[in-house]
Amino acid sequence: MLHFLSFASFLLNTIAFVLLLLVTLSGLVIKGIYLVILPYVHEFGHDLRTGVLGFCQTDYGIETVTNCYGPHRGYTIPLDLVEADGLPLTITDMVDQPLTSVLILHPICAGLAVLCAIFSLFNTGRLLLGFAFSLAIWNSILVGVAFGLTLRRVQGIIEPYGGSAPWITLAAAILIWISMVLSAIKIWKCRRNRRKTVEQDYSKIDKKKGDLSFFS
Repeated sequence: MLHFLSFASFLLNTIAFVLLLLVTLSGLVIKGIYLVILPYVHEFGHDLRTGVLGFCQTDYGIETVTNCYGPHRGYTIPLDLVEADGLPLTITDMVDQPLTSVLILHPICAGLAVLCAIFSLFNTGRLLLGFAFSLAIWNSILVGVAFGLTLRRVQGIIEPYGGSAPWITLAAAILIWISMVLSAIKIWKCRRNRRKTVEQDYSKIDKKKGDLSFFS
């Protein structure tokens, strides 16, 4: 049972790491995955597809990437792009810089998922099991915050089109939450097995004492 729980937790955290890595690379490296599209730029022949660490400018008609900006934590739309396309200055207010800064939680959660996958392979040791469970708790909290941030609308009058990155983050969050539950079950099973072992040892000692008293 413990080996099954360890393998399941390892597998779930590994898949969650891959999903969070895809979201981290969204927009810049993986063009097909993005957080949102700013449709406000469609009138000028371009759209801006935002990711975790940057965004790319795409020709709206032929779906060709022209310029990418990043990787950078807490990115904004540069003024030279606004001036080159003749966009209104209000376009720079459509991306919330504090929000894009906190999106760094995605690679952090991906790294924690790797650690959780490694420590989930251990079935003995109170400190190791406790540390693995604490990592799982923290990662489940942080990935929940990351999912909430990816769902948050960028600010502006025109409502953006959502991409697939928030739902990929949700899938990773569900896997991490399930892994946390499995870690809790594994700790409970280990404590139960340890208690049974202690009770069996005490019963053997009592039996030996009874045999000695009989012969005496």
